[in-house]
Amino acid sequence: MGLSFRNNTSLTVYVAFAYYSSASCNQGSNPLIPWPSWYEAVGWYTINPGQTVEVLSGAVNNREIYYYAESTDRSLVWSGVNYLTLPQNAFKLCGGAGYCDAPLCRRLGLRKISIGNFRNYTVNIVSSNIQSQSKFLNVNTAVPGKKKNVGRSTSPIKGLRVVRPAAGRKSISKR
Repeated sequence: MGLSFRNNTSLTVYVAFAYYSSASCNQGSNPLIPWPSWYEAVGWYTINPGQTVEVLSGAVNNREIYYYAESTDRSLVWSGVNYLTLPQNAFKLCGGAGYCDAPLCRRLGLRKISIGNFRNYTVNIVSSNIQSQSKFLNVNTAVPGKKKNVGRSTSPIKGLRVVRPAAGRKSISKR
């Protein structure tokens, strides 16, 4: 049981996501971003072509999940209109703990999915809308945005080294 991301592209992708987590995040945190303090944001997961990675274990039914994904070269971006400022490196943040400045962070638009009554859910990351939609109701097929850098509203500052998530490994350790 859980939330998984499947990479059905020919490129390695990085994924970050946020979700309601009353148990671990609603313990007096002081929000610095316009999200409730009981949301937890986690990233970056490195997902190689053809790989499926479970990012959240346990039943995920009746949840709303927010996610952002990008290919390693940022030629493909899966984003939305729910903005968070997230670190470039691996992170696990509760609600208001997600504030930081460029070039170490970027303001990214996350897509929202309502999982419904499914205990298991998979986000199927594809490179074009030509690829077929899943026939399973608990699989969401995610196509990239129309613009190359959709969701990337803050560009790295010239002359500064931008730190990207480490490739070839899952950047987040599970509890």
